[in-house]
Amino acid sequence: MPSDQLEPAAPARRFYLRTYGCQMNEHDSERIAGLLVADGMEPTDDLETADVVVLNTCCIRENADNKLYGHLGRLKVLKAERPDLQIAVGGCLAQKDRELIVQRAGHVDVVFGTHNLAHAPQLLARARVEGPVVEILEEHEAYPSALPARRENAHSAWVTIQLGCDNSCTWAGARAVAGFAEAVATDAAEAIDIASAGEAAGFDSAAAADSEAIAEEAGEAAAVTGASTTGDTA
Repeated sequence: MPSDQLEPAAPARRFYLRTYGCQMNEHDSERIAGLLVADGMEPTDDLETADVVVLNTCCIRENADNKLYGHLGRLKVLKAERPDLQIAVGGCLAQKDRELIVQRAGHVDVVFGTHNLAHAPQLLARARVEGPVVEILEEHEAYPSALPARRENAHSAWVTIQLGCDNSCTWAGARAVAGFAEAVATDAAEAIDIASAGEAAGFDSAAAADSEAIAEEAGEAAAVTGASTTGDTA
C-alpha cells in the first residue's frame, strides 16, 4: 500500500492515576506511571476521557475503605457509559482486600498489590482478554525503585530507603500489607543519579551536592536498618 494511503496509527491509550495516602504511595505511583508510559500509554488528568483508571490505595486510615468503594461506586456509572474503560486497584488496600474488591465492585478489571507493581501493564492486557484479574504476591519480585518512573516535578523525586515495617501499631497495618522491614541501600545510588541528572539539567550544583550528601546518609541509614532488621526478624 502506498505510504500516502497508510491508515493512521491508533491513538495511544490514556491513563488516569489517583494516589491515596502516604509518600510511599506517591513513590509507587511514579513507578506505575512510568510502567504505563513505557507500555505506550499517555497520562491524562481528565477522568472522562481516560481509557484506564488506576487507583493506588492506602489502608492506614480507618475510612480508607469508604473512600475507595465510594470512588468505585462513582466509576461504575462511567464504566456503564464506556464498557471499554479499564479500572485497576492497586496498593495497600488491594493487598488487604484482594478478591473482596471484585466481589464488592464487579466492574473492577484488575487488582494488584504492593509487591507486583511491575505486572500492572501485563495484568491490564490480560484483563482485556480474560476478564477481571486479581494478582497478589506475598514478596517483592523486584524493588519498586528499580522500575521506570514518571515524575510530575523535574526537581524532586521520592526515594525509598526501607520497605515494610517491623512494628504492629493498632492504628496501622503497614506490616500486614507491606511485610517486615527490608533495607534498600541501592536507593542511595539512585538518589545520587537523580541529583547528578538535576545538575546536568541546569539545577543548582550546590543543591545537587546537598542531595548527594543526603543520599549517602540515607545509604548509611539503610545499612543500619538492615542490620537491625536482621536481628529483629531472625
